[in-house]
Amino acid sequence: MKKIISLVATLLMSLSFYAQAQSIPASVYVDENISDDARNSLTSLLRSVLTVNGIDSNNDYQRIILFARADVTQNSIVPSTPPKVSKKVTIHLVIGDAYENQIFSTCSLDLTGIGPTDTKAFVKAFSTIKPASTTIQNFLSNAKTKMENYYAANNNSIISRSEMIVKSKEYDRAINYLLSVPCFSASAAETYREAALEIYKKKVEDTSRDAYMSAMAEWTRNRNEDGASAALEYIKQVDPASTAYSGALKLWDEISSKLSKDEQDAKDFANRQYKDEQAFKSSILKTIEKVGTAYGNNRPKEVTKIISRWWF
Repeated sequence: MKKIISLVATLLMSLSFYAQAQSIPASVYVDENISDDARNSLTSLLRSVLTVNGIDSNNDYQRIILFARADVTQNSIVPSTPPKVSKKVTIHLVIGDAYENQIFSTCSLDLTGIGPTDTKAFVKAFSTIKPASTTIQNFLSNAKTKMENYYAANNNSIISRSEMIVKSKEYDRAINYLLSVPCFSASAAETYREAALEIYKKKVEDTSRDAYMSAMAEWTRNRNEDGASAALEYIKQVDPASTAYSGALKLWDEISSKLSKDEQDAKDFANRQYKDEQAFKSSILKTIEKVGTAYGNNRPKEVTKIISRWWF
């Protein structure tokens, strides 16, 4: 546990991917009621809209979502040679928190586009969206204000909800839930980082203890080569920063006579590897920085289900 505690100060200064003060990342989702080419065009344009208005467009970020739906209000054929398609389209924009199912701002844009095909008419209509227009600026400015007020008012409930997630041992989900909160002050970012680190420490302790107990059970069940090899697989899952590590090393010594030479030599390698404290710290930093992203990338279907109900 001392090793874990010694890492906290370093980690608090290093975790910045999600929880930097005044950094608002967002993903863009476009409803699937238009063709893929038209969706891709609108998605690209809306990413520019976010960037121009001071929001980081980040497709790996699954919490703050700019959702768009394109509804055709008029579709006609222009009598030309060759004939062209004319479309009047209303774009509905919603930005909100998919984790909290919270909408911050909405707006609608009426667009017109003419092209040789349906898709090109859509693309022409989308191209008339101006990222710096007053409507867009007001839409996103209002979102930022409501966002800041929402997280300031719900700080304690967000921390409490992460603790409930931890009770079900969904550690990565809880870390992602905290570190993905947009922070508008250094103190808020610090609060969420500290809470996430406590969860990470608990994850290390709980998973290492469980692995150590499983190793002990395998060795108790079969005190032979098979039992030793099975126990070793669990021992390797015990984190060197955990309080279970010293016991795991003693068990490794105990079962050593039943292990192959390669398995015995692995212990010396493990010890050399983790004696390099700086390398160990670096590996932990990389691990925890990736936890939130990895979890978020595994839930796009869940996010899509939530945001598809935002505009009605």
